[in-house]
Amino acid sequence: MARFVFVYGRGRNPGWHNYHLHFGFFEKAFLSHGHEVVYYGPKKDGLDAGPLPYDRRLTTAQVIDKLGGDVYVHMEEPLAREMLSIVPPSIPSVSYVVDLHRANDPSYVKLADAVVFRGSPYGAQIRKLRRKVGKRKTMFLPFSFDEQVASSVPEPKERERKIAFCGAKRPEHYPLRFKLLPVLKKAKLLSSNSAVSPALPYAKYLATYKQAVSALACTGKLGFAHAKHVEICACNTLLFSNGSPFLDAVLPTDCYVRYNEKNLLSLVRHWVHPNQDGERAEMSKRAFDYVWEHDTDTVRGRQLMKWFGDLGFV
Repeated sequence: MARFVFVYGRGRNPGWHNYHLHFGFFEKAFLSHGHEVVYYGPKKDGLDAGPLPYDRRLTTAQVIDKLGGDVYVHMEEPLAREMLSIVPPSIPSVSYVVDLHRANDPSYVKLADAVVFRGSPYGAQIRKLRRKVGKRKTMFLPFSFDEQVASSVPEPKERERKIAFCGAKRPEHYPLRFKLLPVLKKAKLLSSNSAVSPALPYAKYLATYKQAVSALACTGKLGFAHAKHVEICACNTLLFSNGSPFLDAVLPTDCYVRYNEKNLLSLVRHWVHPNQDGERAEMSKRAFDYVWEHDTDTVRGRQLMKWFGDLGFV
């Protein structure tokens, strides 16, 4: 059994959907394979500080000595960079990169022995980051969904919404999404009540997707498959996405409706119409079956732990 130490600075709220994208997935993967997980960092947002309370008076060396640990896992945070700078070479460290939009600052991965990207292996941004990471071992691990939580969410008697949406609307990251959301709102296909908040508890987040017959996603400027792509499909909800080479490598093209800036409105009107109930249900079920076989936390956790084993970390 290995002891994994999670170093965090800002805190994570275990009740939020976004927690699953951060430490939640890693924690589940390690625990399910018989390993121990401990946290070190300020206690806030409902996250237990772990066996060693956070203490600014302790030096980094003292913290490492008290925590022990066989593998250190961190995200892009100053506290992690400080600790990793003096972690003994005999203790491997792993940098976990969720948000590729922050890849312009690779300082948080330079000190790690291995880097896990939950993003895309394609594009100029990734090539740039890989050059900065250098010879460190990297793994691209597509996003997944928690099948235990998803299976606990009941199917509603009737899907009341035509289309749902969740995600940031920053034009510098998601220019297509930024342009098209007002179009759907003007056509009265999308309202404020159709929005899915990432701050919802995970079960309620998925339940909101289940209340809609379809949901909108996009791959952004970097072209990577956000978690919502598999989460929407896991809810047996029709997925609209603009697609990308990486999304097509994760999800077959016959499992979602591919749109562009010119045809989204007409596609949504077509697919949410009652006349398309049968065809829409067929595509949604095809995607549902696919992600439940290939994109669950259990599958991704198995892939991650095999990689750690190959590296000699566990």
